This record gives sequence, structure tokens and C-alpha cells, in this order.
Amino acid sequence: MHEFTDGCSSQYKSQHCMGDVSYSCSDFGYAKILRNYFETSHARGPQDAAGGFIKKQADLAVIRGTHVIQSSSDLFDYAQSNLSTTADSSKCSRRIFRYVDSVNRDRDRNFLPVKENRKIHQVRSFDDGEIFVRKLSCYSCQSCIVGNYSTCMNDARLGTYNKIKMVKE
Repeated sequence: MHEFTDGCSSQYKSQHCMGDVSYSCSDFGYAKILRNYFETSHARGPQDAAGGFIKKQADLAVIRGTHVIQSSSDLFDYAQSNLSTTADSSKCSRRIFRYVDSVNRDRDRNFLPVKENRKIHQVRSFDDGEIFVRKLSCYSCQSCIVGNYSTCMNDARLGTYNKIKMVKE
């Protein structure tokens, strides 16, 4: 699984998120997880516009008094009923919404901070409680393109991976 995300250190680069990457393979059954961080506010894309569109339409519906949205299920019902189809001029053909009633977040996943986390731009899962980090990402050499990150041909320019043991608080 490859993730590309905004580099906001208070959200995605926190020690808890990096710790979650180390457990993601066993949690979700992936062979490996690779998370790449863009510089803050540089990872803007269609997904940001999609989220903004839904929030804007929900706000307008409440302001106009056509809908009452007071919970996540109300927002889901509104979006499902009113936003699933798109205009003919839209680049997407439909919008699919899924409602998740509850998420089990009761996990012992609080970690001590990772030193210099603002300088990290790539995190790779290794084992539960362990990650590999690197200051820059590589997708230009043949090794990284096929997923053999340990034999990256650009280590001299991009830096090597450092193994970090995530320490629980």
C-alpha cells in the first residue's frame, strides 16, 4: 500500500501516526506500507476538492433551511440523497458514500516522539513497532519502482533508510 499525504507534522507526521504505520500490516493484512509525505500544503488534489464540495453543499443546505444536519449519519443521508449523481460537465461520473457507524480506536498506540520527524519524507513498515524512515522518497530507480526499497540505487543522493523502534509511552 502506497500512501501520499500532506506533511503536516501535527497530523500525519506525529509519533502516533508513524507508530500506526508500523502496525498497519498486521492490522490490515498488507504486505508492506509505504507512506510518503509532501511538504505541508503541497499535496492538494482532487480529494481535497471532493471533501470541500461535500462540506460546502452541506453548509448551504443548513443555511437555506432545507436540511437539518446534526450528526455524521445526517450528513451521510444528505450526501447519499443529494450528492451521489454529478453534473454532466463533471469529470467524475458518480459519488459513492459509505457510512461507518463506529470505529474501534481503543488501542494501546501512544508512542514517544520520533526525533527530527519534520525532516522525514518516507516511512516504510517493517515489523510491529518498527519502521524504516528516510529523508527523501525515491520512485525513479528500478529497484524502488518494483518495491525493492532496500536496494535503492539513489541512496547516495537521497539517504539510506534508518530503522526506528517505536517506543510506547
